[in-house]
Amino acid sequence: MKRHFLPAAFLLFCFVALSGQGTAPIPVGGEVVGFDGKPLANAQIVFTSTKDGASYRGSTGSDGKFQLPGLPAGSYKVVVDGPDGTRVHSSQKDISTGGETFFRLVEISSAITPVKAAGDPLKEAGREQARHVKWLKITHTTPPDLDLADLSRLRGQAALITEYRNLQPEANTAINRRDWQLASRLLKRMIEIAPEKWELYQSLGISQRNLEQYNESIATFEKGLQLVRQDPEAKSASTKIRTAMASMFQGEGESYFALGDMHAAAVQFRHAAELDPDPALAYIRLCSAEYNGGNDDQAIAACDKAIEADPGEIRFYQVLAGIESNLGRYKDAIRDYRAGIGRARQEMSQLKNVSSNINSKSSAEITGADRYNRQVGQMLFGEANAYFSLKKYKEAATLFAESAETYPAPALAYFNRCAALYDLGDLNNDLGDLNSATEACNNAITLDHGLAEAYFAKGIR
Repeated sequence: MKRHFLPAAFLLFCFVALSGQGTAPIPVGGEVVGFDGKPLANAQIVFTSTKDGASYRGSTGSDGKFQLPGLPAGSYKVVVDGPDGTRVHSSQKDISTGGETFFRLVEISSAITPVKAAGDPLKEAGREQARHVKWLKITHTTPPDLDLADLSRLRGQAALITEYRNLQPEANTAINRRDWQLASRLLKRMIEIAPEKWELYQSLGISQRNLEQYNESIATFEKGLQLVRQDPEAKSASTKIRTAMASMFQGEGESYFALGDMHAAAVQFRHAAELDPDPALAYIRLCSAEYNGGNDDQAIAACDKAIEADPGEIRFYQVLAGIESNLGRYKDAIRDYRAGIGRARQEMSQLKNVSSNINSKSSAEITGADRYNRQVGQMLFGEANAYFSLKKYKEAATLFAESAETYPAPALAYFNRCAALYDLGDLNNDLGDLNSATEACNNAITLDHGLAEAYFAKGIR
């Protein structure tokens, strides 16, 4: 009787650990890079739980990398401040076992890169009277002749043109330095001079988003969209126009998401996906908004669209399978984890074919291989959890062992293997599985002496 009671209690304990809740923290790491792709050292990272407000802090090293010891599964607001205290990143991340735990933090949204401040407020007109045409176009007047009064007014307009051109490099510098306060102030002045330039609203909306001025950002993007629809190129639906509109819709979606209005965010992400020549990121953000809004089937459909648009982006498979696992659709999760693992291994194989000598590979190739390995470990771990939930302990134990080779927290993988083997041994009354469970717990303890669960499990055995 005693033998029957202990495994049942242990199964409950293991479920807590396997689900990523309670006492089983999930290690989180990543890197912070600038718009130029270079690492940002000495940046301060804060993950704040949207559930209970608990904060977890870290900082980047000289390589831009950071590592947090362990966070409970859940949704987090993530902010990053540069060495000078300037806010360089703000987003929301979902953390779960088997999901993405290595984050590349680049900007307010990886889909939105601040555009350069627009060049001359007006395009070049014909050679004849080109300067006059440009000046007059700002005020939307085209008198056929110029009298003294007109010339006097144009001299004032010329001063504005000069001011605009002087502001342009200052705004670009502020954007590149992520000085969003300065960028916003300069862009607002440029808009006063050239209010018809939708590119300025696009940049201003992004700056406001970085300043967490979400409502202002939404209004700015809306004005930019209104203007871009009036652009003569809009009638031809050029790639430039479609991309610009998609970027602004995406910007609105990100702001609504930050405000917690998932319905409005989903509407904007859907508009972005319909317009963007490369809609994968818009679809994955739509997936996240729909899921957070409680629209599970729509979320899964959007994730499928993201994978269809970019089947080589491994994290899309992770997001989809993680959602399916959270919804208890374990068979679907296993299928999509398998698909993601297969694709990641395919990508790794292609990297290896570039050169048989690792010393001749570029740093980008090596980094890519590391990333794929890490993602494979995460997906193996997630797939093992799905099998465990289906009480297929043998398959779960095998996958936990395999995931331990590349999962960021191998001790946790070994502990979960211990749990699976323990339940398998108890189910089949197999002493061999129980001995293997003890061995797996010993491996977990060796890797992490502070993993109390492993001592507890070993004590039960």
